[in-house]
Amino acid sequence: MFAYRLQHCADNALLLLFENLVRFPLFQDSPEAQVKLAVALRRTFSHIPAPPYKSSYLGNWCSKILRSSYRNVRLEAVLLIPTFVNHPYTLVTENCSGIIKDLNELEAGTKQFDFSTETIASAWSHLGEVVEGEALNMVLVKLLLFLGDSNVFSVAIGNRELLRLADARGTSPWGLLSQFWGTLSTLVIDDMQSRPRLLKAVCDLFDFTIEDFLRRTQRFTLPFLIASRNRTAYEAVASACGKSLVEICWDNIVPILTNLITMPTENVVQTSAQLLLDVSETFGSVDIPRLIRAEVISVTSSILQLYDDDVESDLTTALDSAIKIVVRAQLKIPEEKAVDQNDVENYFEETILGIVNVFLSDFKADEARRQYNRKIHCLMGFRHLIRLAGKAVKRAVPQITNCLMSAVLDPCLTTLTLEVWKPLLHAVGDDHMNDFILVTLTMIIHHFGHFSDINKKAAQEIMSQILVIKKQESPASNQWLLPNISESQKAYWELFIPAEELSVIVGKPADNLESILKRSGSENALVTKCALEELYEVLLENQDLIYSTYISADRVLIIRITESLFTCLRRFRNIDSSVLNLVTKCLGALGAIDPYRCRLDISIKQPVIRYLFHDFGEVQNFLVYFIEEHLVYAFRSMTDPVSQGFLAYAMQESLRICGLSVSVLSSWCDSTARDIWDSFSPVSQSTLTPFLTSKFTAPDNDKVIKTYPIYKPGIVYADWLRAFLMDLLSHVEDPKLGDSRISQLFSLFRKVVYGQDLSISRFLLPFVSLYGLVTFPQVCSNIITEISTIFMHPLSSDNNVQRQSLLLASQDIFSIVDNCTKWLRFHLATSAREIKGPGKNGRNQRGTDIKPVEEFLSYIKPAVMATRAYDCGSYARAIFYWEQHIHSFGDLSGSEQDMVLKDQLYRRLHELYGNIDDPDSLSGISTMFPIIRIGDSAAALEGYSKHKIQTWNQEAILHRKYHRWSKAKTCYESILQIEPSDEKSYQNVLICLKESEDFLALSDKLDLGLSKSLLFDVNSIQLGIEACWRRCNWSKLDSWLAYFNDLNMKTGMESTFSIEIGYLLNFMRKRDFSSFIIHMNKARKQVTEHLSETHASSLFETRDSMVKLHVLQDLESFASIADSGYGSDEDKKLFDRLELTGQSFEARSLILSVQRAALSVTYPADVSEPFIGKRWMAHLKLARRSGESQLAYRYLLDAERFPHCDTDVEYARLLWNDEQHRQAIKHLANTLANSKALSEDSNSLKRAKTLLLYAKWYDASDQGSSDKVLEKYSQVCTVNQTYESGHYYLAKYLTKRMEAEQQLPYRERSQNSLYGRDVIHICRSYLNSLECGTKFTHQTMPKLLTLWLDFSEKIEEYEALAKEKGSQSLSAAVRTNVNSNERQLLKWMQESFQQIPKYMLYDSLSYMISRVCHKSKEVRSVLCSAIANVIATYPEYTMWQLMAIRKSTDPERRAEGNNISRKVLRRKDVGAIMKSAAFLTEGLLNICNRVIPDATHRMNIVELGFNKSILPCPLVMPIQKEVHMTLPERNISPEFDPFSASKVTIYSVSDKVTILSSLQKPRRITFIGTDGKEYSFLCKPKDDLRKDARLMEVTDTMNRIFKNQAEANLRQLHIRSYRVTVLNEECGLIEWVPNMNTLRSLIETLYIKKGQRIDYSYLREVFKKNSPDAPDRFKNEILTKYKPVFHEWFFEVFPEPSIWIEAKSNFARTYAVMCMVGFILGLGDRHGENILVDEASGDILHVDFNCLFDKGLMFDQPEVVPFRLTQNVVDGLSITGYEGTFRRTAEITMQLLRENQDLIINILESFLHDPVVELTTSKKRGSRKPASRTASAEEALLKLKNKIRGVLHSGTPLPLSVEGQVDQLILEATDINRLSRMYIGWLPFF
Repeated sequence: MFAYRLQHCADNALLLLFENLVRFPLFQDSPEAQVKLAVALRRTFSHIPAPPYKSSYLGNWCSKILRSSYRNVRLEAVLLIPTFVNHPYTLVTENCSGIIKDLNELEAGTKQFDFSTETIASAWSHLGEVVEGEALNMVLVKLLLFLGDSNVFSVAIGNRELLRLADARGTSPWGLLSQFWGTLSTLVIDDMQSRPRLLKAVCDLFDFTIEDFLRRTQRFTLPFLIASRNRTAYEAVASACGKSLVEICWDNIVPILTNLITMPTENVVQTSAQLLLDVSETFGSVDIPRLIRAEVISVTSSILQLYDDDVESDLTTALDSAIKIVVRAQLKIPEEKAVDQNDVENYFEETILGIVNVFLSDFKADEARRQYNRKIHCLMGFRHLIRLAGKAVKRAVPQITNCLMSAVLDPCLTTLTLEVWKPLLHAVGDDHMNDFILVTLTMIIHHFGHFSDINKKAAQEIMSQILVIKKQESPASNQWLLPNISESQKAYWELFIPAEELSVIVGKPADNLESILKRSGSENALVTKCALEELYEVLLENQDLIYSTYISADRVLIIRITESLFTCLRRFRNIDSSVLNLVTKCLGALGAIDPYRCRLDISIKQPVIRYLFHDFGEVQNFLVYFIEEHLVYAFRSMTDPVSQGFLAYAMQESLRICGLSVSVLSSWCDSTARDIWDSFSPVSQSTLTPFLTSKFTAPDNDKVIKTYPIYKPGIVYADWLRAFLMDLLSHVEDPKLGDSRISQLFSLFRKVVYGQDLSISRFLLPFVSLYGLVTFPQVCSNIITEISTIFMHPLSSDNNVQRQSLLLASQDIFSIVDNCTKWLRFHLATSAREIKGPGKNGRNQRGTDIKPVEEFLSYIKPAVMATRAYDCGSYARAIFYWEQHIHSFGDLSGSEQDMVLKDQLYRRLHELYGNIDDPDSLSGISTMFPIIRIGDSAAALEGYSKHKIQTWNQEAILHRKYHRWSKAKTCYESILQIEPSDEKSYQNVLICLKESEDFLALSDKLDLGLSKSLLFDVNSIQLGIEACWRRCNWSKLDSWLAYFNDLNMKTGMESTFSIEIGYLLNFMRKRDFSSFIIHMNKARKQVTEHLSETHASSLFETRDSMVKLHVLQDLESFASIADSGYGSDEDKKLFDRLELTGQSFEARSLILSVQRAALSVTYPADVSEPFIGKRWMAHLKLARRSGESQLAYRYLLDAERFPHCDTDVEYARLLWNDEQHRQAIKHLANTLANSKALSEDSNSLKRAKTLLLYAKWYDASDQGSSDKVLEKYSQVCTVNQTYESGHYYLAKYLTKRMEAEQQLPYRERSQNSLYGRDVIHICRSYLNSLECGTKFTHQTMPKLLTLWLDFSEKIEEYEALAKEKGSQSLSAAVRTNVNSNERQLLKWMQESFQQIPKYMLYDSLSYMISRVCHKSKEVRSVLCSAIANVIATYPEYTMWQLMAIRKSTDPERRAEGNNISRKVLRRKDVGAIMKSAAFLTEGLLNICNRVIPDATHRMNIVELGFNKSILPCPLVMPIQKEVHMTLPERNISPEFDPFSASKVTIYSVSDKVTILSSLQKPRRITFIGTDGKEYSFLCKPKDDLRKDARLMEVTDTMNRIFKNQAEANLRQLHIRSYRVTVLNEECGLIEWVPNMNTLRSLIETLYIKKGQRIDYSYLREVFKKNSPDAPDRFKNEILTKYKPVFHEWFFEVFPEPSIWIEAKSNFARTYAVMCMVGFILGLGDRHGENILVDEASGDILHVDFNCLFDKGLMFDQPEVVPFRLTQNVVDGLSITGYEGTFRRTAEITMQLLRENQDLIINILESFLHDPVVELTTSKKRGSRKPASRTASAEEALLKLKNKIRGVLHSGTPLPLSVEGQVDQLILEATDINRLSRMYIGWLPFF
C-alpha cells in the first residue's frame, strides 16, 4: 500500500511539472515548443493516467492548441487527444465525454475552413482508435457524414481517415462498421433518395454494389424502413435480395418485431400490426402475439440487448414495456389484466436458459472477437435480464458466470462486467450463494492487481456486499471457502473494510487447508487454479507438517491432498493445461509419497448394465453416472453454445427418464426420486436444477446407412467412432424393439453424440454395442467385420496419425469385448445359481439373451486379442488372453510335439510377463520350459544357438525383474558373443550398467562411441547424459548436450526426463536461470502428459512420475536459494522429503544423485562438500540395506573422498554382510578404540549404537563367554542411558541367559536364577526400554507382562522347588529373596505404568484384562489400575473390553470389572461414555440371547430386545480400521494421538436384522456411523470368541512385520483380518467382511456349471479310513474325474485384465502367507468352509480358529497335511501352480518369521499363557474325536520355536533352510498319499 501511495505522489508531481512548463510564455507563443511539449506529454501519458480533460490546465491547453493556426501544432494535438482516454482498463471516462463535446463545439464553430475539416476528421479518427461502444459509434457517424458531404476535399479526408482507423484497429472497413450497422446503415439508407452520395461513397469504400450493400444490411435497415413507412426504400431492399416483400419480412421477422414493439408509442401492438399490413395485405391475418410466441427467445434477447446503462431513461421505460408485451403474448395474459412482476419472473423461469444461450452465442462468436459493441450490448442485456428476471436468474447462474469470467479479462469490458456482477450477487439465491461468492471473490482477488482505480472501487463495493450477506448468516454457515488475500491486497482492502471484518477473510493458507482442498474441487477453472496456487505455497512452506503427518498414525491429510490433486488431473486433462501444470507442481511439492504407507484408490468406477436397460433401477443408476461424470462436467466446461444446448437437452431428458421432476426440490417428494437426486453432488444439483422444468429440443441427426467395414486406412478416429456408434444407435428404430424407455434412451444418445467430447462417445460405445448384439442379429456380424478389419491392419504404421487412430479404435474394441464378457459371465453365474434377471416380459435371460453374446465372443480368438493387446502396450490384457489360449490346449505333458508347443506357449508368456512388474510370476514361468533334445545336424546346431539366445534373453528378463543387473548384463554379453551386431542386446547392456549404477563403465562405453562419431539414438544419449550428471562430470555433459542439440536441430529428436535433468543442472551451473525455468516447465510438461495419459487406479501406477516430480521440485528449491546460502535447516527439509519415499531403492537413489549434483553446481566446495558427503553416506546405507553389497562398496569409496564422512562403521557392516565376521568385529573394535567420532568424549548416542552393534556381533559369533557378552551389552546402557535399543537388547540377552540356565540341573543354577533376580533384571531392562522409546514396544510389552505376572504367581513354586531340590536353609533364603524381588518388581511396574504414555499399553489391554484374576491381590490392584488408566484415556476405543468383563459370567471377573469401572469413573468426562456403552452392550447381549423361531430369516431389531433410543453412542465403530493404533515413530510424546483424527462412532442402527441359517442362528445387524456409512456385524450367541479376538491381535503383529520389510512391502503381503469384539464368555460381535464366499461354494459352483455333481457316497468309499488302495484310487479315479477348474473363476469374476492379474496375485500371496503362518500356529481344520475368498479382490480370509497348536493331529482321522494345497487351490494360484508367486511369497513369509522370531515368540507366549486359551479343549465333529491328551503351553511354545527354526518333525532335529522348509511343506501338502488319508469333509480333491 505504501508503494501505491508513493507512485501516486510521483505521478502528481510530474503533472505539476508539466503544468508549470505550459504556463511559461515560451510554450504559449512558440509553435516548435508547443509541438515538443505535446510529444513529451503524449509519451508521459502512455505510462501514467492523464488528468481530467475539461477541468485540468493540461487538458485546457490541449483543447487550445487543437485550435491553433499552425497545422503541425494541430496535428500533435490530435495525437495527444487519445492519451487522455487511453489509460489501461478505462472504457468510457469523463475525459472521453469532454473530448467529444469539445470536438462537437470545434466542428460547429469552424467547419467553414478546410484546414479545420482535416483537423476535426483526424481528431475523430484518432479518438476512434481508443474508444469502444457508443463513443466509437459516434466517431463512425461523424466520419461517415464526411463521405456524404458535397465538398470533394471533405469526402477525401473522410475516406482517408476511415481507412486509417480500420487499419489501426486491425480490421477491414466492413469489419469496422458492421458492428454498428444498426445505426450506421439506417443513416446511410435513410437518405438514399435525398443524399445518394453517401450511399455511393460507402459502397465505393467497401467496393460493393448498392445491391450488395442493401442485401448485407437488410436485417438492420428493414425494421427501420418499415417503421418509418419508407416503402420505396424497403422495396429497393427486397429487389436487391431478389425476394418479395413478404418473403424478406419473414426472413427478418425477429429484428422487425423487436423494432416495432419497442417503438415509443401508444397501442404498440395495434400500431405494429398496421405497419406490417402497410407492407403487404398478407399480414392482415397475422396476430402479433402469435408472431412473438413463435420467436419468443430471439425477440426477448434482441430487446434486452437494446438497453443502455441508464435505468431511469425513456429508452429503459420503452423497453420494459416491450418486455411486458412479450410476457403477455407468451403467457397469454388477457388485455384487461396488467402484467406484474410475478408474470415477468414466471416468463423468465421458462425462457432464461434459452435467452442466455443466445447471449453466449453472440458473445463468443468468432466474428465478435474485436466487436466490443456486441459484447457490450450482451453485458447490458445480462444486467437488465438480472433486474427483470428476479429469482429466475438462479437457473442460469453457471452460464452467466462463465460469460462474465471471460469478459472480466478484457480491459475494455472489465468495468461493465463488474457492474453486471453486483446485481447478480443478490439474484443468485441461497442455494447457490456460497458457490457464487467463492467464484466472485476468486475473480476479484486473482485479477485485482490488473484492475484500474475505478474497477478496484467496484470490486470493493462487491466485497462490501458480500460481507453484508455473510454477516446475516449463522455462524455455522460462516465457514468461508475463500482464496487467500496477499499482504499487498490486504493493505488496500483495509482502506475500505474494517480490519475485524477483513480478518474473517484473510488468514494464513496453512490454517485454511480444508478450504483450499474444497476449492480445488470446484468446477470453475479459475477457482481451482487459485486454490492450487495456494496449495503449492502451503506445501512448500509447511514441509514439516507433511513430514510429521507422514510419520504419524493419521495420514488422512496426505491422502486427501493426493486424492484432490488426482481428481483435478482427471477433470482438467484435456481442458486447461495451466491447471495440470499446477497439479504436477503440487504433487512435486508434496513429494513421492510411499504408496505402501499412504494407500488410496484413484480409480474411476464404471456403471454396470446387466439387464440391457430393461430394469428401470439399472437405467436410473446408469443415467445418474452418465449425468454426473460426463454431461454435467462437459456442460460446465463447454464454451460452444450449440454444443451446450445439446448437452442441456441431454440432461433434461436424462432427468425425465429417471423420473425426476421439480418435485424433488420440495419436502413432499417421493423417497425414491429423492434418493436419486441426493446421489448427485451439490455442484451437479445446482447445474441440473434448471433442467427439471426446462423445455429444450434437439434435432434428430440424419440416419445414414453405413457399409461395413467402416474403418479404413486414413480415416480420422473421431469420424470412425461417431459413424460406428451412430450406426449401432440407428438400430433402435427397429419395429420389434417395443420398449419406449429404451427408444427414448437411445434417441437421447443419438442426439448427444455429435459435436461433443469424444469421451461421451467412448463411454457409450460398449453399452450400445452390447444392446445391439443381444437385440439385433445383424449387429453381431457388423461388429465382427469391424473388429477383423481393425485387427487386420498392423500398428507399426509410419503414419503417426493413422497409428494413433488404429490404437484408439483397438482400445474401443477392447472395451466392447470387456463389457460383453462381464455381462455374459454375470448371467452365466446367475444361471448356475438358478437366478433369473428382470428381463422384458419376464423372459429368461439365459435362454433368450445370452446366446448371441456367446456366439460373438466365440469369434474373438484369445491369441488374436493377446497379439493386438501386446501391440497396443496393454500387457495385462495380452497376458489375460494368452493364458486363456494356453488353457485351451489342456494338458501338454505327452508327446515331444506337445513339449515343443508348450515351450513356445510359455516362452511367449514369459515375454509378456517381462513387460509388467511381476518377477515372481516370471520366476514361476521359467520353471515351465520343457527340456527339448537338440540333434547333431548343422541346422539343429543353428537352432540350438537361437534357442540359447532366446533362453538367455528370458533369463536376463528374470534377472532384471529381481534387480540382478550384473547377471542380466552377463546374459546380454553372452548373446553379443554369438550375435555381435545385436543392437538391442547392446542397448540392454547399457541399461544394465545404468541400473546397477556403474556409471563409470557406462560412460566409458558411450564416450568411446561419441569419440568415433557414431550415431546414437535417444536412449543411448540419455544414458550418456545421465552418466555425466550422476558422476558430476560437467565437461562431458557439455559435449553430450551439444551432441543432442545438434541431433535435435537436424532430426527433431525429442528430449527425455534424464536429458532435461542434464539441461537443468547445466543451467544451474552457468547461473542461466531464465533457461532453467524454460526447461523446468518442459520437464514438468513431459511428466504431466504421461500422468494425463495414464488412467492410474492407485499411487503404485504413478510411482515413476511422482519421483520425477519430487526431483524437479528439489532442483527448483536449490535454484531458488542458489544465492542465499545453504545450511542444516535446508538440508533437513530435503532429507525429511526423502523419508517420504519409503524403502524404494530406485527412487531414493535418483533423488540422492540429483541432490548431490545440484549441490556441486550451486555452491562452492567448502559449503557443499559436507552435504554431498552426507548423501554419499545415505546412498551407501541405502545400497547396503537393499542387499547391493558391490554397489555399497563403490559408494563407500566415493564417501571416503570427503573428510566429513565417517565410513569405518559402514565398512565393518559390509564385511559382516560378506560373512567376514572375524574381520568385521576386529575392524569395529579398532574403530571404537581409535575413532575420534566414537571416542568416550564424543556423541554418546553414536558411540552407544556402535557398541551395541559390536555387542550383537560378538554375541552372534560366539567368540566370548556369556559374562563377556553381558558386559558388552551392559556397556551400551552405561554409555547412553536413554538409548532404547541398548536396554532392549540387554533384556533380550538376559532372557536368553535365563532360559539357558533354566535347562541346567537345579543345583547348578546361579543365585540369580534361584532367587528370581534374573527375572527382575530382565524386567528392569524392558522397563528402561519402554521409558526411552516406542521402537520395541510391541516386542517388549507382552514379554514384560508375561514375565511379571508369571513370576508373581510362581513365588510358591520357587520355594517348593528349593525345598524339593535343595535344603531347608535354601528354601528360606529363596522365600526371602523372591518375596523381596517380587515387591521390588511390583514397585517398578506401578511406577512405570504411571510414567509411560497409555498408548504403549493399548495393544496389550486384552491380555492384561485376561489376567485380572491374578493370585496376588497387590499385583491385581496394580494391574487393574493400569487397565483403568488406559480405558479412561481412550474410553471410546476401550470401553468394549471393560463392558465384556463387567458382563462376564464368572463372578470373580465380573467383580474385578466393576472395580476397574469405579477407578475409571474417577475421570469426570468418562461417566457418560460408560453409561452409553453399558446400554449398548446390554442391547447387543439381548440380540445374541433372544431365542429365534425356526425358519426365521428376517426380524426387526426391536423384536430382539434392542432399544434404539440408546443411540447415538460415543464408542468407535468396532471395526479393524477404527480401533487400530499407531505408535509414534520418533520419541515418546505424551500428547501423541495414536488414533485417526477422523474417527467414526455409532450413530444409529438399522431396523433390519438378518438371521443366518447355521445351528446357533447368528444375527447380522447394521450400525450407521457418524460418517453416514453402514457397518455390518455378526452377533454370535453361544460361542466364546476370546481366542478369536486374541488371534486377530497376533495377525496385527504379523501385518506390522510385513509393512516394515522391503520385500514384503513391495508385494503388499498381509493377512486379511477382522475385528472380534467380546461381549462376554458366550457372546460376541464379529465385523462383517463383505464380498466373501467360501472356497467350497466357489469350486462346487464351477463343477455344477460343467454338469458335474459331487457324488459323496462314492467319495466316502474311497476315503474310507486306512483303505490301502485309497492313494491309487484318489489319483486315478477322483482326480481324473474332477479336473481342476478354479482358474476359470478368476476369468469369470475379474474380466478386467489388470484387475484379474491383481486378483490372482492377491489370492496367491494371501494364501501363501496364511499357509506359512497357519503352519507355525498349528492351524488345522482348513476345510473349504473355513477359507473364504473375497470376490472383489481375490484375497483369502480364514475363519474358525478353534483348531490351533496342531490339535488336528489328535483327531480320530488326523490331519496329516501342513496346510490346504489341493489341486484346485494350486490351479487358482497361477498358470504355473505353486511355482512363482506362491513359493516366493511363502519363502519371504518364512524368512520374516525367522528374522522376527523373538517378537513372534513373545506375542505367542503371552497368547499361550492367556487363561482364555484353553489348550485342553478341542472341537468335535462327527466321527472325529480328539485324543484325550493335551499339550502344555511350554510344549506348544517349543513346537512353535522348532517350526520357526526349520525343524519340521521331532524325528528330524536338524533345521532346514527357508527354501528347503518351504519346499518340503509344499511336497507334504500336495502329497497324494497324505491327501488320500484326509477326512472326506475336508474335500481333499477340491
